[in-house]
Parts: sequence; structure tokens; C-alpha cells
Amino acid sequence: MLGKRNDAPDSCCEDFRSGCGEGRATSGFKLYEQDCYRALYDAVLDRGMIMGLLGVGVVVVELVTMLLAYKIREITNEEVKKEKKRQERKSKRYANPYET
Repeated sequence: MLGKRNDAPDSCCEDFRSGCGEGRATSGFKLYEQDCYRALYDAVLDRGMIMGLLGVGVVVVELVTMLLAYKIREITNEEVKKEKKRQERKSKRYANPYET
């Protein structure tokens, strides 16, 4: 919590807990040197290539999955059409010739 002039944000404490930054800004306690935003920014810059490649990998997997789903649907529809034609031929073959 920030209240007094020598207080540090709790997020700067290496042993983070509520109120750990009180009175530690001017004392010899262990505090992180960088603020959280700068540390996160540096981490993203350092690992940006890996994160980008992981994102591209996920997109590729999604596209392959979509293409496979489309092909499976296409094959299934063809099979259904073939089965309907077989059933129609079968029903015509065994149809009662006396019915109108």
C-alpha cells in the first residue's frame, strides 16, 4: 500500500504479501528494481518470437482441423447419397406392380 513517502508498492516485494511494502522504500529490504509493466514488456520482447511461433502453430492446427472436418462431412454426404440411391433401386425392384 502506498501511504507514506517511504512505502513501496506491495508488488515490488520479493516476498509478496499484503502490506509488505510499508516502510521499505528507503530501507535495505529486498525489492524488485523494475516495475511490473517494464518487467512484462521485457519478457514479451525476449520471448516474442517463441510466442509468435506458438500462435502460428495454433492457427495451422485449427486450419488443418477445419479442412479435415470438411472432408469428413463431404465423404459422409456422398455415402448417404449412395445409400439413398441403393434404397430407391431396391424399393423399385421389389415394388408391387399392381399398385398405382
